[in-house]
Amino acid sequence: MLDEFRSIESLQRRNLESPQKHLWSFEASTFVDYKNDHFPLWKITCGNKKPDASTLVLVGGVHGLERIGSQLCIALLEKYFELSQWDPILQKQLEQLRIVFLPIINPVGVFEHTRSNGNGVDLMRNSPVVAVDKVPYLIGGHRKTKRLPWFQGLQSEVMQKESQFLVDAVMAEMKTSKSLISLDIHSGFGLKDQIWFPWAFTKKPFPRLDMMQIMTDFFEKIYPDHIYKIEPQSKVYCTHGDLWDHLLHDKIQSSSFLPLTLELGSWLWVKKNPMQIFNMQGLYNPIKQHRMKRIFRRHQLFVDFLTRFLIFMRTDEYKKTDFEAYYKKGLQTWYK
Repeated sequence: MLDEFRSIESLQRRNLESPQKHLWSFEASTFVDYKNDHFPLWKITCGNKKPDASTLVLVGGVHGLERIGSQLCIALLEKYFELSQWDPILQKQLEQLRIVFLPIINPVGVFEHTRSNGNGVDLMRNSPVVAVDKVPYLIGGHRKTKRLPWFQGLQSEVMQKESQFLVDAVMAEMKTSKSLISLDIHSGFGLKDQIWFPWAFTKKPFPRLDMMQIMTDFFEKIYPDHIYKIEPQSKVYCTHGDLWDHLLHDKIQSSSFLPLTLELGSWLWVKKNPMQIFNMQGLYNPIKQHRMKRIFRRHQLFVDFLTRFLIFMRTDEYKKTDFEAYYKKGLQTWYK
């Protein structure tokens, strides 16, 4: 059993005795079988249960090797659970807001310390979306063999159970929520923490640059010295099969959904502790405990901001925004 599962199950037991248990729902209705183990796919929800409520989806562990993504997602789950017990400010927020945690999308990968799932498939290359711009060889996704990383799966196969679980969980929120943001937590790229937004399949501008630019402007007014590099993923590289592209592909024009990826800059951990380069876990995760604690602390500001921004998106002030002007500003910001 993974330590991460024990943390979730511990919170589930505590919630049974909690006076605020009506705020929380712990579901593990889907399982992945691997060898002699039976791994649950958890979906934990807190807050407003009305279908159209503003919704924040926090995702971790799509790539099992990047265990820090699941650990940060669970740290946020533990934080909001504790606050929900006594904090009247959060309790008031949760009257308008729903937070959905999908903390361990690829439990077999986390268990085996592999990027792919138990079938050798890279879940973030597993959707049917085909890139229209050039992708880097292999890294951008391929269908050659599962013995190589970044394997998309066979074209004749349906999506993997874990991929479909993520798509179904987010699609259920997309169908009803009036404002929806997801944050998918990864690691392993660069010396700086980055926030990426779609697309991954093309270098063409993301059609909802207006939403992205508004959010970025508000965030940078509050935190002008923030730590992130914010840009479209296609500025870094394009890929086949991105699950977030798949969720938005035919729905973007009318969608109020903004999927974000938090890419933790793991090269910085290696720079500070070069011996990590000889450990596959060390290439994607902080090894020293104080660095893990710093990661758990430093990203809470951004997640708290997202909860506030989602509620703002329901106001008349937001609806009166000049979205066309913000779209043009977004073109200047990211696609000059």
